[in-house]
Amino acid sequence: MDQQPSTSVIIVVKNGAPHIGRQLDALARQVDAPTFEVIISDNGSTDGTRDVVHRWAAEQRPAFELRVVDAGAKPGISFAKNTAARVAKGSVFAFCDSDDEVSERWVSIAHSSITPTVDAVGGRAVVAEGSGRDQLPEGLWSFGYLPFALGGSFAVSREAYFDIGGFDESLPPYGFEDVDVSWRIQEAGYALAYEHDLWITFIPTPRSRVVRKEFLSSKARVALAQRHPHFVDRPYSLGYCVRDLATHAALLPIRLLRPRHSRIREVKWLVDSAGRLAGYWHYYTLKRDSLPVLLREPQLGEAI
Repeated sequence: MDQQPSTSVIIVVKNGAPHIGRQLDALARQVDAPTFEVIISDNGSTDGTRDVVHRWAAEQRPAFELRVVDAGAKPGISFAKNTAARVAKGSVFAFCDSDDEVSERWVSIAHSSITPTVDAVGGRAVVAEGSGRDQLPEGLWSFGYLPFALGGSFAVSREAYFDIGGFDESLPPYGFEDVDVSWRIQEAGYALAYEHDLWITFIPTPRSRVVRKEFLSSKARVALAQRHPHFVDRPYSLGYCVRDLATHAALLPIRLLRPRHSRIREVKWLVDSAGRLAGYWHYYTLKRDSLPVLLREPQLGEAI
C-alpha cells in the first residue's frame, strides 16, 4: 500500500486472542474512511494474539495496512500507545481498545474532527446489549478539574501528541492515562472537543478483573493529584488514607448484610481506600515515579 495513511489507528492489546478479531472486523467495515493504517501494539501477550492477528490479515486481506509492534518491554497502556505512536505515519492518531467495537464511520469522523481549531476529540461509548451494565453518560467527562475524553474513543493530531509528550508512561496500568493526557493537552493550550458521532460499542471489563482495575485506578488518582496541582480531589495525607481504609474495613462486615447492589458498592469503597493508601505511599512517601515519563517525536533516520 503505497499511499501515505492520513490516520493511524492505534490499538493496545495484551492477551486479546479471543476478541481482537471483532475489533479488526469493525475496522474492515469502515465507510467513507480516509486512507488509514492500523497498528496493534502488543503489550506482552502470551496467548497467541499475534498469530490471531496475522491469520486474520491473511484471510481478510483488509484495505488498510496492518502492523503489529512489540510493546512488551514495559507493562502499561501508556508505554504501548507511545511505542505505536513512534512508528505511526498518520497526521491523526486515533485510539480504540482491542475488546470494543468501533462504529462504521469511526475512522472517518476521527480524522475529520481534527481541524485547525480542534486538536483532540473524544467520543462516546454505547454499552453492549446484554452486558447488564448501565449506559455511560455522553459528553466529555470531569471530576473536579478540566474535562477529559475516554481513551477508548479518542483522536489527536500528531503535532499535539508529540508536543505534550504523548501518554505518561510512569502511570500504573488502568492509571487514568486518558484523564492525564486530556488535561495536559488543554494545559498546553490545545483544544479538546466532544464528537457525538465518534462512538464505539463498549464491552465492560469482566468482573474477574474489576477489583484489580479499581485498585490501580484509585492508586493512579493520587498520582493525578500530585502531577496536576489544580486538581482538587481530596486532602491526601498518610493519616487521611489510613483512617479512610480503617473505617471502610471496620464497617465492611456490617455493610455486607445489606442488599446485593449495596454490598458491591461497599466492597468497591474498600478497594478504593486501599488503592489510595498504596498511591500515597508510592508517590508521596517513597517518592517513586515522582516525575512523568513522556515521549518525544523520533527524528528522521533515528532508530526506533
